[in-house]
Amino acid sequence: MDLYLYRLSLDVHSQIRQHLNEYAQDRPLLGETVENWLYALAGVSAFALTRLRQPTRRDLLDIDLDHLTPELMDRLVGVLDQSFKASRRNNKAGGVDRIARSPEFTNRIRQSVISQSRFHIGH
Repeated sequence: MDLYLYRLSLDVHSQIRQHLNEYAQDRPLLGETVENWLYALAGVSAFALTRLRQPTRRDLLDIDLDHLTPELMDRLVGVLDQSFKASRRNNKAGGVDRIARSPEFTNRIRQSVISQSRFHIGH
């Protein structure tokens, strides 16, 4: 594995974890745990920052982390929240932890982020 990609992953997850912890102080997260949101938010961040459905390692390494702003993360948390709620309505037996790991949920959030032009990322 590319060490730069590993470093990027650590940096992104650290930044996202900090943001989610601060976010959850004022607003409850479905599932009541940051862990259920961490990887989903990292995924939608990759989709938003690369504007690609299937970013490659090279695409991820080209991400400018300055564009992963608190405002962008708040908007992405909103997309995730709506997607979690819709998935829970459609799947009463699945908790947020199960939903977050499902391929259907990944496809739903990927489509939600890629199709929205409101995620304007500076260059």
